[in-house]
Amino acid sequence: MGVYWIQNSIFFLILLCSGTQETSNFQKSNSTEVRLLHSLMNGYEAKVRPVQDWKTVINVHVDITIYAILSVEEKNQLLTTYFVYNRYWKDEFLQWNPRDFDNMTIISIPKENIWVPDIMINEFVDSGKPLGHSFVYIKNTGLVKFQKTNRVSTMCMFHTYFFPFDAHNCTLSFRSQLHTTKHINMSIGRTAKDVKKELSKFYNQGEWELVKVYSTYTLETDEDEEFAMLMFHIIFKRHPLYYVVNLIIPSILLMILDIIGFYLPIESGERITFKVTLLLGYSVFLIIVTDALPASAHTTPIIDSYFLVCMALFAISLMESIFIVRIVSKKNIKTKVPTWIKTLVLEKISILVCMKDKNWPIKTAQKFSDTPQDMETCSNDELTKYNENSDTATQTPAVTKKRTEILDSIFNEIVTIRQYIKHQNEERTSKEWLLVGYVLDKFLFWVYLITVMSYTVTMAICWSYHIAV
Repeated sequence: MGVYWIQNSIFFLILLCSGTQETSNFQKSNSTEVRLLHSLMNGYEAKVRPVQDWKTVINVHVDITIYAILSVEEKNQLLTTYFVYNRYWKDEFLQWNPRDFDNMTIISIPKENIWVPDIMINEFVDSGKPLGHSFVYIKNTGLVKFQKTNRVSTMCMFHTYFFPFDAHNCTLSFRSQLHTTKHINMSIGRTAKDVKKELSKFYNQGEWELVKVYSTYTLETDEDEEFAMLMFHIIFKRHPLYYVVNLIIPSILLMILDIIGFYLPIESGERITFKVTLLLGYSVFLIIVTDALPASAHTTPIIDSYFLVCMALFAISLMESIFIVRIVSKKNIKTKVPTWIKTLVLEKISILVCMKDKNWPIKTAQKFSDTPQDMETCSNDELTKYNENSDTATQTPAVTKKRTEILDSIFNEIVTIRQYIKHQNEERTSKEWLLVGYVLDKFLFWVYLITVMSYTVTMAICWSYHIAV
């Protein structure tokens, strides 16, 4: 009796559980969204265009919202962006009366269940993985909204000539791969005013700043068939502050130090050491900044030319210092300054650099240049010969002795004068070489300074004009 009662109890519990599950399944099957989904998918074919008349053209509204520029690869000509891709179109088979479904006007279903236009990006290289959902939103009027967030790499032609003040215009072209304008047409999803408002969503704290996004519509002909194409032009520019602080300003400071190096005395020899140190420092600086410069196979940035010219100017400055030191060192050789150098440097170039001095002993040196050689012809042998040829017969020994002492004294005075004049001429020659060195050094300094300033102003005008445009 007890066993029979237990069996009846178990059977009753099983019936109770089954009734509860059936009731739950019945409630689920009768929910509004499930009923609407079953109603929409009943007989729906996702492989063909959703139109009643095959001649009907489906108009797809395309729109993108760019949130960030992730990377720009100038060498590979690749642009990686993070944006939201929106598509809107009308599906004639996805319409319902809201009154039949508890006034429900919108539903979200997986995109695999319905027809989706095959609109792709022509510049597409690598789309990565979608970062958003893969659902579509459908309104009771048949309007389908497909929103997709993605990280996309596309091809773009970059012009880095004005780096780091460069701006670029990259185009994303959307086109159906198979359907012509007879089946699918495209239009812009938003107005220009709405697009301008979306610019505030762009992340501008990185290296790039989004300037403008505008779209154009065109028709592309392929095998006598027209395809609608919608192009979004993305204009963005680089934030140059980082490169100005770390590249341009240090280079300018090194150039200023090189110019100041001309004020070091040319006799000391420290100028060459200083300029060699600057040249080596600039070489190390170029090695460090090479990684920061964009690598492009099509154009060379103007800043590369700027660094190359600066390097050449450093080398020219060093060669100029070596040349001046070589000229000044001739004062120790005691060779005379050629007349043409005196005329060119001390009389003409000195006027250009405002170093003309009336007290320079140019003509005086020329006047007495032959005096030491003339005096060297007078020797002790000639004086002795003069004494021997004199009429000594009529002279007493005392007079002869006194006369000899006088002649010896005169000879010693002449030798002293000769040595003094020779020493003065040697000093004058040394001063002339030193003056030639100083005049040439100042002249070359002004030529170098004008060259550097002209090149700097030219570069600044080029960059400023590009920024203004």
